[in-house]
Amino acid sequence: MKRGNTGGRPKVAARRCRHLNIRLTEAEYDRLRGKAGNLKLSDYARRRLLGQSVPRPIPEINQVTWAELARTAANLNQLTLHANQGHFDHSEKFALALVNVSRTLKAVREGLIGGDHGNR
Repeated sequence: MKRGNTGGRPKVAARRCRHLNIRLTEAEYDRLRGKAGNLKLSDYARRRLLGQSVPRPIPEINQVTWAELARTAANLNQLTLHANQGHFDHSEKFALALVNVSRTLKAVREGLIGGDHGNR
């Protein structure tokens, strides 16, 4: 049985080996840099030149809200674990914890959609 080296970086089907050099004015470069957002400039330019879609940047408020949502989800998982293990002395403590989680989730939702829009 033949065993080859299976480690290392996987081989690329089509290696990028051709270069395209262009010159830009400072204003053109700044404009391109601004449109690229968090993408590397070469990745942004390649996508645009080849007609591929460019991912839209995620607004900072959504990133902050998403992090809060992740913390809340972790807390909810912990509450569920403790409830399933019978660690709560009585149901009032668990009910209060669920009310707090519910309030946090409502605030997160409002942050993502831009305010209270009623029940949908």
